[in-house]
Amino acid sequence: MKKIVPILLILFLISCKKDKQVSIVGTWKEISVYSSDNSGSFYWSGPPRFPYILTLHDDGKYFGWNCVPTDNGFYQYDHANKRIRFELIPSGNVDTIAVSFLNDEYLIFDYSVNGIVEYRQKFIRAQY
Repeated sequence: MKKIVPILLILFLISCKKDKQVSIVGTWKEISVYSSDNSGSFYWSGPPRFPYILTLHDDGKYFGWNCVPTDNGFYQYDHANKRIRFELIPSGNVDTIAVSFLNDEYLIFDYSVNGIVEYRQKFIRAQY
């Protein structure tokens, strides 16, 4: 009986451990795109000559850079639905993008047409 109590306590503590959500906040550098060629076959390209740099701040603001500033505004990331919503300033245009992969090192955006992925953008985390 004395051995069962510590084992149950350990099992309880382990089962209460929550999964850590990976933060999307940071600076991300585009390293590859997934698109189709003329035959309709999809492939990952090599790194772009002028990669897109996306900075997501913890206050909900974002900034894009592609040799020159490209866009900025506010973003919201929904961990449960794996979607990120960008609202451009000053136009107010909204773009919602699926996040197919996110970990401490990589981020992949999926761009779909009628529910079919047409294009993907792969980023590497450059900075937290």
